[in-house]
Amino acid sequence: ILLIGDAAGFVSPIGGDGIYYGMCSGRLASEVAENAVEMDVFTPSALSVYQRKWYNLWGKDLEALCYFADMVFKRTEQIICYASKDENLREMAVGLYNGDCKPSKAKLKIQTRMARDFFL
Repeated sequence: ILLIGDAAGFVSPIGGDGIYYGMCSGRLASEVAENAVEMDVFTPSALSVYQRKWYNLWGKDLEALCYFADMVFKRTEQIICYASKDENLREMAVGLYNGDCKPSKAKLKIQTRMARDFFL
C-alpha cells in the first residue's frame, strides 16, 4: 500500500493546501508501483523507494511547516509583534502561508531573526 495526498498526511499544516502534495505523491506512487509490477518485486524495501522520493522532494518542507504551525499556535502574539516590526519577516510569513516561500529555507532565517532579537 502506498498512501498519497491527504490520506498520507501530505497537507500544509499552515494553509491546509494539499493539491500539490496530492498530485506529486500520486505521480511518485504510480512510478514506484509501475516499477514494482515490471520487476515483479513487492517487498517493503522495493516499495520504500516511494518514502525516500517524497521525503527528498518535500519532506523537510513539511517538517518546517509543522514547526511553523506549532510556533504560530504557541506564540501567536510574539509572532505578530515580530512581523509588525520586521517587513522581511512579515513577507516570509506570508510566503509560507501562500506557498511562495520554501519552508525549509525560511525556517533558519526566521529562527535567526527571532534569536537575534531575543539576545539584543
